Amino acid sequence: MREDFWTLSIIPHCGKRIRVYRISRWHLYLGAILVGSMICSLAHLAYGQIKHSTESRDFQVVQGENKALRDRLRDMEGTVSEIEERLVRMTAVEERFREVAGLPVIGKEVLDAGVGGPGIEWSGLDDRTLLDGSMVGRVKEADQRINLLFRRADLVYQGFIESVEQMEYYDERFSRTPSIWPTYGHISSRFGARSHPIFGEVRSHHGVDIYAPKGTPIRATADGRVERAGWKVGYGLSLDIDHEYGYQTFYAHCSKLKVRNGEWVKRGDVIAMVGSTGITTGSHLHYEVLVNGKSVNPTDYILGSSIPD
Repeated sequence: MREDFWTLSIIPHCGKRIRVYRISRWHLYLGAILVGSMICSLAHLAYGQIKHSTESRDFQVVQGENKALRDRLRDMEGTVSEIEERLVRMTAVEERFREVAGLPVIGKEVLDAGVGGPGIEWSGLDDRTLLDGSMVGRVKEADQRINLLFRRADLVYQGFIESVEQMEYYDERFSRTPSIWPTYGHISSRFGARSHPIFGEVRSHHGVDIYAPKGTPIRATADGRVERAGWKVGYGLSLDIDHEYGYQTFYAHCSKLKVRNGEWVKRGDVIAMVGSTGITTGSHLHYEVLVNGKSVNPTDYILGSSIPD
């Protein structure tokens, strides 16, 4: 088979001899292959250089980001330490509140236990982001400390709420507990067995008699609701106040009542005037305190001698 040739003529413009070359098909293919290989090699070298340059720039960027992260982490660790110190002081105050409220102190084992939550999703972090392996441990530790702070802060908050509610309960209970003198005067007959001043026989006296001039104000000894106000055989004008929590008070021999059935009164409110209605030998107030329906000595429930204005 006859081989195909191509003729390549080079004609100079300067008058030199014309050069003629005969090139076979295989030489042409070989030349094309060599030229293509050279182009590919050059392209690969150029790509490698560009990639190296890009990776170098990325490395510098990541180094800069890591420095910023380290600085931010250091600031965060300092902030966490400051919050921990403040929480320690707050916990001490909360413990004092609980002691005053009569509640048990939350133990350290409770404050330190039960810490949980997802925290940081470590599996989603890009490996390039944390070149310094020590940062991973520091961030994990900071995350755990923050979770613990949340736990402790929530427990301290709940502790304050419980203390406030308990003290509100005590305040409410105290406001309903008879604790002041119902009127100014002096005791003319005490609680317990006595010889009845009119009938002469020994009878149990369920309250105290307080001598005072007619018209002397009688005051409620605790907050409550007037359960009954009106005339009662033997006791004349009298009234009962229900203070809840099992407490009731009874005021008798009044000359005038200042409240009506169902009316709400506060400790120290004027509710009646001293008199001598009913079976009496003179002007005085008969005052009783009942706990769960049983009469008790009223003087056991009187704090001091003053009546609030």
